[in-house]
Amino acid sequence: MERLFAFLAALALGLVSPLLAKDSPPNVIFFAVDDLCDWVGAMGYAQAKTPNMDALAQAGVSFNNAHCPGVFCAPSRSAIFTGRFASTTGCYRTEIYFHN
Repeated sequence: MERLFAFLAALALGLVSPLLAKDSPPNVIFFAVDDLCDWVGAMGYAQAKTPNMDALAQAGVSFNNAHCPGVFCAPSRSAIFTGRFASTTGCYRTEIYFHN
């Protein structure tokens, strides 16, 4: 009887699990460009000719209210990619960091 119950439970789990599977993860493109500001056609800057970035902005979601987590490039990138402040990572300036 226990084997029958185990078999039926495994069968039910095998039939239900594909229905509970998550959808495929979204495709994300992350542009990190120093000193670009909002000088992109999709952001309303008329002098810039950026047709590919404009097409991506039209087809996807654009983030247009950003605040910098650090005053230099390396601490900002470190904060973006790790989710931690410069005081936590120890990356305060734009230098090459090596661990001893």
